[in-house]
Amino acid sequence: MRSVWRIVATKEIREIARDRRVLTGTLVGPILIVTLFVSLFSLLESSVRERKVLVALVGSSHVPEESGAENRIKFQSVESREAGVKLLRDGKVNLVLQIRPAPGGGADAEAVYDPAESLSEIALRSTERAFDTANREAMRALLDRQGIVSAQAAPYRFQATEDRRPAGLGASSVGTLLPYLIVLWAFYGIMSSVTDLFTGEKERGTLETLLASPGSRIQLAIGKIAALFLLSSLAAISTLVAVLVLGNTGLPMIKAAFPEPPRLSLAGGSLVLVALLPFAAFCATMTAAVTATSRSVREAQTHLTLVSFGVILPAVYSQFIGFLGDSSAAWIGWTPVLGAAVSIRQALLGRPDTGMAIASTVVHLFLAGLFFVMVARSFQGDRLLRKS
Repeated sequence: MRSVWRIVATKEIREIARDRRVLTGTLVGPILIVTLFVSLFSLLESSVRERKVLVALVGSSHVPEESGAENRIKFQSVESREAGVKLLRDGKVNLVLQIRPAPGGGADAEAVYDPAESLSEIALRSTERAFDTANREAMRALLDRQGIVSAQAAPYRFQATEDRRPAGLGASSVGTLLPYLIVLWAFYGIMSSVTDLFTGEKERGTLETLLASPGSRIQLAIGKIAALFLLSSLAAISTLVAVLVLGNTGLPMIKAAFPEPPRLSLAGGSLVLVALLPFAAFCATMTAAVTATSRSVREAQTHLTLVSFGVILPAVYSQFIGFLGDSSAAWIGWTPVLGAAVSIRQALLGRPDTGMAIASTVVHLFLAGLFFVMVARSFQGDRLLRKS
């Protein structure tokens, strides 16, 4: 005869599989969200790369020919600076450019832009590069006429070399966002099911029958948590699989987000699972502990909403950890949620950190053990059956 916990886990999984709402939210939901995100990122990247910026040129000023070298700047003549600024504020142009003759020769160029608009920032940078190129060409021509070698006027030559070229998911803008989505779906993928497994059964009156069945209450708790763990793992893994599949389709609407087909090495995939599975166990036991100690579905949902902020904030922080210079700090691996998100991120970017993944595993398994003790105690006592 199979163990009681296996029977309970099988029962819960079958009930979850019959509920189309749960399957849609847990498995289909991540795929749809990932498809939407990837399509949006691809659209943004292709739009920024190909879109022309519109510059309002005051009067009949002379503009360097190099300003159109990138084929991204389109000029529109306006009579005055004020007219150009009005067009800028109305969103009809991205930049206002006015060029006046300078007293000592040459010209002074003034660019008016809107720092709150991304396209205005892009127009400013493109125009700056155009004038910088024109200045360098003029300087080179002047030095040649004077018989001066250009290297004497510019003794320093700067060159940037990539330490390691990003590959697979690391070469895609989606690669940094994916760990955030994986962590969130590992938690939110079981939100609708966990309340039904505990407080839902309590309100329907079926929990008393289950507790009266043969087998220890500990095994009943293990069975329910095992079903949640499987559901959490599937929700997170389906997110990763969706990105890998989409990236390899070669669809025009997806291709801009993936300079090359995404790949995940065996070592990287192993470290993703090392960080993900203990985190899924942490999510399963934590949500089970919250709902097992709640008296109603409404109370459980309220408590889960509050707890969700403890998952969202570290997950969001993981997206900015690189800007703070702390991406490899030892404390990250020992921080719940954050350690899992950063470990998964490093593995997906082709820069696996084994030490961080192990630290994250230890932390989440330890917390999962603590939450399981809370669930076991509620099953052993009468608190589990209390209703509001």
